[in-house]
Amino acid sequence: MPQSAKLSRLQKSAILAGVAALVAGFVLFLGFYSITAPNESIASTLVILVFLPSVVICENLGLGHFSIFGQSTIPDWALLTVGILWTYLVSLVAVIAVRILWSCFRQTTGGLRRMFTARRFTASRNA
Repeated sequence: MPQSAKLSRLQKSAILAGVAALVAGFVLFLGFYSITAPNESIASTLVILVFLPSVVICENLGLGHFSIFGQSTIPDWALLTVGILWTYLVSLVAVIAVRILWSCFRQTTGGLRRMFTARRFTASRNA
């Protein structure tokens, strides 16, 4: 395999990681924004998508127990770390899914373009 092909794959991986990091950063920005925003929908969405899975992961790892009504024994640093990792993983899966869908779309449109070009060519030849 030529060296330039390895470099382009490395660059693609770096771009993918950068996009995933940007998405994770955006989700964290929404989290900090939801603390100060009067809009309740942003905060409830963040709680459902990031905080609750982080709590479940922390409890299953044995880092403590979470209670809505009383004292939570999960350390804040553990909850924040798991929340960041969870956001990063979800963003990574979303980026991979979008890339797969985009490549399928490109293949489909390329096939359609070739088909219509061939039809136009045959129609012009028959005319």
